Amino acid sequence: MGVARGADLQYGGRTLEAAAAFWTSCSPHRGALGHGRPDLRGALAFARLVARLPRFEVRLSETGAGRRIGAHLAARTVGGLPKHRLAQAVLVVPPSMESYLSGRSRRATRTNLARAVRAGFAVKELVSLEERLDALRRNAGDAPTRADREWLDLWSQRTGEEGRVWLAAFDQEGSLKALAVATVDMEWAMLEVGIAREHCARWLVETAMLERLVQSRALYLLPATGNALSGGPSVRHFQRLMGYTVANLRVARS
Repeated sequence: MGVARGADLQYGGRTLEAAAAFWTSCSPHRGALGHGRPDLRGALAFARLVARLPRFEVRLSETGAGRRIGAHLAARTVGGLPKHRLAQAVLVVPPSMESYLSGRSRRATRTNLARAVRAGFAVKELVSLEERLDALRRNAGDAPTRADREWLDLWSQRTGEEGRVWLAAFDQEGSLKALAVATVDMEWAMLEVGIAREHCARWLVETAMLERLVQSRALYLLPATGNALSGGPSVRHFQRLMGYTVANLRVARS
């Protein structure tokens, strides 16, 4: 494979993709990390990735929001490796949305935002408990599955917790098209919910969340769904187009 260089460690790079295949092959549903039979090439790529990725330091407060993010980053795999601190997707919050949306690299973002506007979609921040519960129920639908009911029950209990930003995208008839929920703590934010019924609505609500983070002066956003190796090719492609980078995280002591 040769020496792993900077670009090769990021989205689309051969080292990252080989490491992702290794990580997936060792996931719990296919055998605990370190207990399966992954190929040597993937294991070497994973080792290169972990050793050479840029490192970000995570500073958190002692608030509920800081503890939520800290607990997430403290999780480990069955094999003992940090689950959300190695090869983690991180979006560096830009100084302004104007600077973020400019240039060729944000062409996909601009295109999908334009499609959402043409479709009549609009984003609203959900402030009250009633608005949040209503969005959760709309997402579950009239005939939710057991998994949907369990998810609804879980997040219904979280509607009153402080430190979260709730954003929803609706069409002109008021139908829910996307929902995003993020915990925000000083410099760091964690996207905990990202659901969309329309492709362009996903771009709309997640870009709106980024704009909210610009306003709150947060510096970094990480998804709570897993690291950059666990999400699959389509997730990595979306994160690349959104401007995420892949890095190792270190949580600073309080």
